[in-house]
Amino acid sequence: MVIGLTGPSGAGKGVAADVFAHCGAYVIDCDALYHEMLLTDEPLRKELRAAFPDCADDSGGVDRRRLAGVVFADAEKLRTLNTIAHRAINRALTELLAAHRDENTVLDAPTLFEAGADALCDVTIAVLAPMELRRERLCIRDGLPPAAIDARFASQHDDAFFRAHCTYILENNGDLDAFQKTAKNLYHAIT
Repeated sequence: MVIGLTGPSGAGKGVAADVFAHCGAYVIDCDALYHEMLLTDEPLRKELRAAFPDCADDSGGVDRRRLAGVVFADAEKLRTLNTIAHRAINRALTELLAAHRDENTVLDAPTLFEAGADALCDVTIAVLAPMELRRERLCIRDGLPPAAIDARFASQHDDAFFRAHCTYILENNGDLDAFQKTAKNLYHAIT
């Protein structure tokens, strides 16, 4: 079974992914996969250098900070980046899923729907949490100032989107033990 795990920043996807891994799932962190691919996947690196030549770095890759500065200032360039990145990630996911087809696999993917990776999943789960709890987590975890947190939240889907598009919802109200137990129970019920 392939489970898509998604939700907004600071909701607790990482905690849920850890619970699922502890239950025996093979977990693919799609953000980490993309960052690794930026270092090792030459077709992706070549395409990004062609699309964003001012962001090339000395290693033949792309300087992520420069790239972020370019794409977050221009919606069309962000769409170009997402098209390139999502296509490459989905290619890698297809290969990983084939290699692990005998295991329950979790795709920990904040942009599961934007990438079209939900099509690879049997079920989808969104982790949701109250806005203030998410804001507090991002401030502590990522050291982000309030304006940066608000900008991140504004660029993401709201809870209604996830409720409408996901098979299951995991509510995370801040009680870690209760959330882990709920996540574990949901994983076992699904698998």
